[in-house]
Amino acid sequence: MPVDKVKVQHKFGIISHNHRQNLLDRISEPATPAGPSKRQLPCEISHDFINSYNNSHPLDRKDLDVLASQLLLRIKRRSGLLSGGVGKHVHIPRSWVELTLLARCEGPFREEVLQILLASLLVAPPTIDTIP
Repeated sequence: MPVDKVKVQHKFGIISHNHRQNLLDRISEPATPAGPSKRQLPCEISHDFINSYNNSHPLDRKDLDVLASQLLLRIKRRSGLLSGGVGKHVHIPRSWVELTLLARCEGPFREEVLQILLASLLVAPPTIDTIP
């Protein structure tokens, strides 16, 4: 029976043995799933943000106040108060949830948050479809 010799192919060109092994190991590793990541966006309200805001010293809250004001502007836009409730960016149930979470922070913007929540509830009264 004849013996067939298979030609050896160097797929990576001329490289050192260690480097070739590292490349082969990286190629053979399973790829990470390309699904949506679960990491939190920097402009989302979380219970960690509320706890850190409420537990911080009033003199150290300057950075958190800036972040809270950015969150408040984003929520105003999402609630539809700036655009008359029309647009792709308007998501009333999510804005109500974010407003109630932001109202738990004990800061100078708390009254404004509650006023925005009241105005949003008056513009779009709660129905079965809008209650989260």
